[in-house]
Amino acid sequence: MQGRGQSGGFLDLVILSTSDGKGTVAFARAGSDLAIGQVAIGAALGNISKFQTRIINALLGLEQRPSRSELSKFGMDLFRVAIQNDLERLYQRLPSKSVSVHIVSDCPAVRTLAWEYIQEPDQIPGPSKRCIVRIIPTIGISVLEPRRLGNKIRVAFVSADPMDQDPVSWAEVKGSIERTFASRVPESFQVEAIEGTDRSQLLDTLRDVQPDIFHFSGHGVVRNGKGYLVLINRKTKKSDYITAEDLAVALAGRGIRLAILSACQTSAGTREESFSSVAESLVRGGIPAVVGNQFSIPDSSVAIFVGALYRELLTSGNIDVAVSEGRIALAVHLGDFGDSAVLEWGIPTLYRVYGGEQVYEP
Repeated sequence: MQGRGQSGGFLDLVILSTSDGKGTVAFARAGSDLAIGQVAIGAALGNISKFQTRIINALLGLEQRPSRSELSKFGMDLFRVAIQNDLERLYQRLPSKSVSVHIVSDCPAVRTLAWEYIQEPDQIPGPSKRCIVRIIPTIGISVLEPRRLGNKIRVAFVSADPMDQDPVSWAEVKGSIERTFASRVPESFQVEAIEGTDRSQLLDTLRDVQPDIFHFSGHGVVRNGKGYLVLINRKTKKSDYITAEDLAVALAGRGIRLAILSACQTSAGTREESFSSVAESLVRGGIPAVVGNQFSIPDSSVAIFVGALYRELLTSGNIDVAVSEGRIALAVHLGDFGDSAVLEWGIPTLYRVYGGEQVYEP
């Protein structure tokens, strides 16, 4: 993990497999403080993975939601697996706010875990201002200089709702985006919305709009460990599955600063291959920051998260802070399940390159 906050607090924590493949080692840095320790991922992985499967099944309606206390314990188990002994001492020295915690690991078991639910001991259960971010190691991909928010911001809003898929409320998401831009930068934005997108329309839109932000609203799936977005076949009106690699090729080299994928499982995959998930593929293809979803996300949650994300992004310009605000908004707006836990706030994920947190200059 690597972290850096607007207030200057940061944490670098890299979790790597040992040479014999039988363990994991963590290296942590914060300023001039350094710590090295072993990570007990093997001993705890079974219970953590089992509970994570329970979260997935609950979101699919296959079993009851866990309780608030059970979700909090799961988050604390994640914390204790990664941050122990000297690493915890280092962690406790960080500022209480505005610290991003960025996960970096070459271990598939570590990368698969839902770190977004991490819970610090003795803190209020739920999301916090400390944002979990997945950093993708890249070479040769430059971080774009932040653009001033007063300049024109172009958004390509692409939606697809094939007849053989469950309907999605793309219009609600689009409306949330437009209202947010109109209230924050009323004269400095352009939202180009394309409904029923096929491959040709996707390429035409990217060429004609030249967007800063690419926003997809629709369906995402994982097949045989690889992620796909679902577009439309113009002849049949049914699903056309575009691979993560093909989407990365379509978006690469166009100066896109941010991709937001309002679709299920867009950050899910085997985690053993570089291009298995859509989100990771786009970062490796040159998109500095990508927001996706690691599990199936209820349709009603998307507009809440997106609205809060854009409001913060158009205020601070910082995508880490914006994702945190989106998660907090989900926890607050959906906090009516009684003793059952709100799971939706941990579904969105943020993948990006090192140093790519500042998308715009306030």
